[in-house]
Amino acid sequence: MMIPAPLKIGDTIGVMSPSSYITQEDLDAAVKIVERRGYKVHIHPQTLARHNQSAGTNVEKCDAFHDLIRNPDIKAIIFACGGNRAMHWVDDIDFNLASNNPKIIMGFSDCTVPLNIINAKTGLVTFHGPCLRWFKEHQDNIADTDQCFDVLSNTLKPHYFSDDMNISLIGGNLSLLQYLTNDLNFKEKILFIEDCNTELSYLDRTFAHMKRQGVFDKLSGLIIGQFDNLTDAGRPYGFCFDDIIAEHVPSSLPIIRNAPFGHGDRLVTLPIGLRS
Repeated sequence: MMIPAPLKIGDTIGVMSPSSYITQEDLDAAVKIVERRGYKVHIHPQTLARHNQSAGTNVEKCDAFHDLIRNPDIKAIIFACGGNRAMHWVDDIDFNLASNNPKIIMGFSDCTVPLNIINAKTGLVTFHGPCLRWFKEHQDNIADTDQCFDVLSNTLKPHYFSDDMNISLIGGNLSLLQYLTNDLNFKEKILFIEDCNTELSYLDRTFAHMKRQGVFDKLSGLIIGQFDNLTDAGRPYGFCFDDIIAEHVPSSLPIIRNAPFGHGDRLVTLPIGLRS
């Protein structure tokens, strides 16, 4: 386990876009919010790139990430936003470079992929928390913003859910995590999950896949965050979210439900890979 140095007032936060593009308007508004908290913000030129919905090409994304990692003036990387296609460039990450230049890396949603892959490959604790655009979209959510920067300024801080949890967290967006079952070690971890805008039938298949992969049998616990805007188009599926959990997750596995993170109104920041 490698714990990155805490973020201090006056430090520079680097920004790049790992997934879909961000608009100039959203970027400018979010930067002002972070700067008002006393931090400097370095926007990598790739951040505003566009290639269809993607924020530039896979090579541009990976190069931008490496630029921020190797830059000694950058003390933290906050991904610009989520969306799609972060999975397309993570296999080209120079994990030795990331190991030799440990720093805070934070995001959520599609950023679930680089956060968990980097932790798995290097042991570096990463942070499931706001992307830069989130600060603009949820600028009235002072409590979670305060909690986020509190965690980043004290990277040894215990988990949100327990002061003495000697088991590390792993997780993020469930739709992405299901594709990482061969990359991640779930043994004796606590898995936290969230999702949104998902068909109940798709969600059912996702949980069935995780079950068949033996994920739930390896875990020490499960934390269920916000699953917002679940849909049931076409013929009524008949199985609700609780039915799906009950069918696929062992009844012996401890579960925390309705935890305050996800694509909804709450997003507490959680460290991936930290043993407190």
